[in-house]
This record gives sequence, C-alpha cells and structure tokens, in this order.
Amino acid sequence: MKLIACGIFERELKKLMQDDPQLFVGVEPVFLTPALHVDLTALEKEINGRLETESIKSLLYGCNCHPDLKEKCHEKQCLLPTEVDCAEILAGKEFLTEINQGGDEFYLTPGWLEYRDEIFKQGLGWDTIDARQNLGFYNRVVLLNTGVRPIDDLEILEFYDYCQIPVETVPLSLEYFKSRLENLLNETNRNKF
Repeated sequence: MKLIACGIFERELKKLMQDDPQLFVGVEPVFLTPALHVDLTALEKEINGRLETESIKSLLYGCNCHPDLKEKCHEKQCLLPTEVDCAEILAGKEFLTEINQGGDEFYLTPGWLEYRDEIFKQGLGWDTIDARQNLGFYNRVVLLNTGVRPIDDLEILEFYDYCQIPVETVPLSLEYFKSRLENLLNETNRNKF
C-alpha cells in the first residue's frame, strides 16, 4: 500500500519504520516535496495526479493543507488525518493546547526548520521584512523537537534573525505520531474500498 506523505514527515516516518517495522509491513511511503502547500495549485496537481494514476488509500497531510483536500479524499475513498496541520499530526491538539502560553504561537516542526528556505523564501517569496510582517503577530515560535535530527543553535538563531520572534524548543516524543499513523493504517486496511 502506498502512503502519500508530505516530505515534512520524512525523517519522523523513517524513524518509526526503522523502530517498528511490523507496523509498516506492506506500506510504501512516497514523500512529496515539503513546500508544496505554499503553492495550492502545485499541491493540488501533485495529489490529484497521484490519486488518479495510483492506488492510493491514505494521505499523510493536514486536512487544512489544501481547501479541497478533504473533499478530494472523500471522492477518491482515500483516508486523511483529521488534524489540521503537521504540528497537530506530530503532537496532537491536546499537547499543543497544553504547551500554549496563552498567546498566539507558531509551531515549527523539524521539517519546517530544515526546509525553511524552500518554504518561506522560495515558496512564499518572503524576505526578512515579509517574514516579520506575516509572522509578527505571534508571541513565540515553538520548535517541536522530535529528536530525529540534530538541531543546532545556529539554525534557531537564523530563524530568529529571519522573523524576529523568540524561538523556544519543546521536546516531543513520536508516540502521538505513531499512534496516529497506526490508526490511519489500520483504518485503511479495514476499509479495503
């Protein structure tokens, strides 16, 4: 079974596959370019192309990554997580609510940090002024550190310099993500459409 996944999840998904190969027997992940969601037309074209030409029964994207994603998945009988974005898929809404300090926060995943130039500078075309204008209403940036790759202080400092918003790192286990994937894969296997 092919699992079409945003490249943002690549390191986390590969880590889970390495740690628990039994969970992923028969699962072939296909990772799409991480910054596709900043160009809705490109994301739609890529996902539609995959759904039209391949036997895809699950997508690993936030249901709000594209305004028509839920409808398209329903039409093609393809399962999609109910979480709105990658931060919610990795951490869960309850955890994000728990760590929220009562203000507007921007959640950054290791994938977003890794592909920050492709997402913000190339995809959105934001220079530092644009970043500060578009992200300036957030009180802080919360980096959800899943531990799948080393994150050095220079990366965090560069992101701070880019948007001028304090960046705080919060450790995050892969347990919620794993349980979410397990549910998605089990539901896909039960619904052999």
